[in-house]
Amino acid sequence: MIEVKSLVKEFEGKQVLRGLSTTFIEGKTNLIIGQSGAGKTVFLKCLIGMIEPTSGEILFDGKDLASLPPLQLKKLRLQMGVLFQGSALFDNMTVLGNVLFPIEMFSKISNSDKKEKAMLLIKKVGLEKAIYKYPSEISGGMMKRCAIARALVNDPKYLFCDEPNSGLDPQTGEIIDNLLSQLTHERNITTVINTHDMNSVKNIGEKIIFLDRGQKNWEGSYQEIEGTGTARLKHFITFV
Repeated sequence: MIEVKSLVKEFEGKQVLRGLSTTFIEGKTNLIIGQSGAGKTVFLKCLIGMIEPTSGEILFDGKDLASLPPLQLKKLRLQMGVLFQGSALFDNMTVLGNVLFPIEMFSKISNSDKKEKAMLLIKKVGLEKAIYKYPSEISGGMMKRCAIARALVNDPKYLFCDEPNSGLDPQTGEIIDNLLSQLTHERNITTVINTHDMNSVKNIGEKIIFLDRGQKNWEGSYQEIEGTGTARLKHFITFV
């Protein structure tokens, strides 16, 4: 579980995150939603340690991210998988090469075991017929699936996804949603997804956190939105 306590982030005296407190549940798809400029990306970057908060705490299974000694921090980072908005695949590597990259960097298992592990995930995301294709030779949805396999190849406890459906048509977006949900439950991962896609909220929103101007305005499940959602949230889901 990830706990966030009174998180504040300022840039040049301007508060972008204002006292955020919430939890992200293990084995569930936790979604962060909100208008552009609400603070979603800054929040996600704080969670993965790319940005240092001004104040507050981020606890991974009770351990404060900011106060971890270097060796423990390195160990925690190895437990994180990240899916970037643009997939961030290496153009000069095949699908197999991209998925192998993290395991070759950080794992000491044999080369044959590395390839076997990568191939299992490639098959899991349905790319076994594209293992030797380069990113320029596959579709946007296939690139996302490759990026998901790469993010999971080192068996992370935590998975962070920044707008995984960005640039995809609704049908492909639903495939990506279902894949993320399936892998989250199969592997008991704490998955955090930053999204503006209401289809994702409806399809896989087990826990939803709605940010409004840097603050947590509401949290709950998709089933609870209509009955308990705030006026700001209802306005967002109507016009998004």
